[in-house]
Amino acid sequence: MKDSPLLVLLRCALWEKAPSSFPVLTGEEWAALLGEAKRQTVTGLVYAGAQRLPDSYRIPEEALLQLVAQAERIEKEGLYKQKGAERLPEMFGSCGVSVQVLKGPEVAKFYPQPLLREYHSAKPVATPVPGAFLHERDSLIRVQNTKRAVRYIQERGVAGQ
Repeated sequence: MKDSPLLVLLRCALWEKAPSSFPVLTGEEWAALLGEAKRQTVTGLVYAGAQRLPDSYRIPEEALLQLVAQAERIEKEGLYKQKGAERLPEMFGSCGVSVQVLKGPEVAKFYPQPLLREYHSAKPVATPVPGAFLHERDSLIRVQNTKRAVRYIQERGVAGQ
């Protein structure tokens, strides 16, 4: 069984290698591939994989323009989110709470081109000082709304301090 073109492109991006073979796709097939990539939030990786196709391979112009435009958008959003995630430890640290960022930008660091890895948000996890708690039953708190959490801590403090 042959791998789907989407899987081949993902493998090219993650392994940083050209494919051993890649089928010639019609414009409609490229549109379907890009639609599935968008649903799976791997458009940036498809772009990186497409860059590994042989120079002789021609992606239909409409699909290529769409792919390049989406990759540029993903990179810009990734840079914006990355900068925001870098501010989280300082924001929470000013309240006496240590924060680790999970998922999102931290996972992206393991990709060959981190800014092409799509994610929706950074997941900060607060680790309060020993003996402190933000919620009695939690020792690690997954923060849903960063600004609200910082404001709450600033107003009420961390219990146990």
